[in-house]
Amino acid sequence: MTEIKNKIFVQNIFYMLAYFFYLPERIYKHFNDTELIDHPYELLAEIFLIKLNSIKSKGFNKNYLTLNDSNQFIKGKIDLVRTEINKKFGKFDFFSEFEELSYNTIQNQFIKFALKILLNKKELINKKQFQETINIYKLLIEVDDVEFKESQFTDIKEKTKIDYYLAPLFFAHLIISAFIPTEDGSSKGIKIDFSKKIFPKIFEGFVTNFYIKHKEDIDAIKVDKQKKIPWDFNEKSLNNPLLPGMFADILIEKANEHLIIDTKLYLEYLKTNQYGQQKLISGNLYQMHSYIMNYAKQTQKNISGKIIYANIYNEALLNEKFLLSNNKLRLDLISIDLFQKFENIKKDLIEVIN
Repeated sequence: MTEIKNKIFVQNIFYMLAYFFYLPERIYKHFNDTELIDHPYELLAEIFLIKLNSIKSKGFNKNYLTLNDSNQFIKGKIDLVRTEINKKFGKFDFFSEFEELSYNTIQNQFIKFALKILLNKKELINKKQFQETINIYKLLIEVDDVEFKESQFTDIKEKTKIDYYLAPLFFAHLIISAFIPTEDGSSKGIKIDFSKKIFPKIFEGFVTNFYIKHKEDIDAIKVDKQKKIPWDFNEKSLNNPLLPGMFADILIEKANEHLIIDTKLYLEYLKTNQYGQQKLISGNLYQMHSYIMNYAKQTQKNISGKIIYANIYNEALLNEKFLLSNNKLRLDLISIDLFQKFENIKKDLIEVIN
């Protein structure tokens, strides 16, 4: 991959994340500055700071932490054994254990560590971002300075119960993983590991929110995400508790057509069989065919099923169209090149629907 293509690719990842996390309009204008293709850390810092300001407006989270203290006043539960030990040493303080609301949570420690990295790498961000980083860092002054490893992110994320913390933690993780030295002492820079399970969800969320945001551009009446498609079974079968739900990633309603969209992100979207021939992934076709045939029983409008693949390794682009037996139902497979400029990605996504 050429250097310029790699820069465009990284910038497009930030676009996807911006749509996925519902970032405000000003971030898109920020991205439209073509000079920023050479400054990916400014883009990363901008998104991170926007999400932190969102936390700031809601209030940084506090948790109850178990603390110990020795003083003349009883606070919480007395530890009799340690209190007696104090007396033996001539101290007449009560040793007590109590809970106190504190900002010193592991999530805030993780965010503070990422902010500290930005402050130490101030040459990679602009002056406005540097000052904003200082201002937020000061708000976390009572939070302990803790150094984290990249591998700790998954455990921290699983312990996080507050939705509005998930995005800042994700971007903090990108910053930490970019600058924490590897075993040979080198810096990894911004790397996107598509083998992780989160990225298919990010691609799905990006495409979904793109169509919601650009509903007028695709002449859509309605755009639904995770739309349930009823099975074409009789009433008794439909009441079977073992029957799983059938959900399409996106359902787009237009005046004369309904479009069922499913997104896929794989390391490879064509598989080589035992004879060395490249074939489409059969499970994807079975799934979309089932969506189309079952949904066709619910409406008299034309139906198209579209599987949108992310091209993340410069594979040959897909544009395959299949007509079902009655010629009124279609199944298309399209890949979107993530190595092209985002304006072209936008055009391709709109063209898929129109």
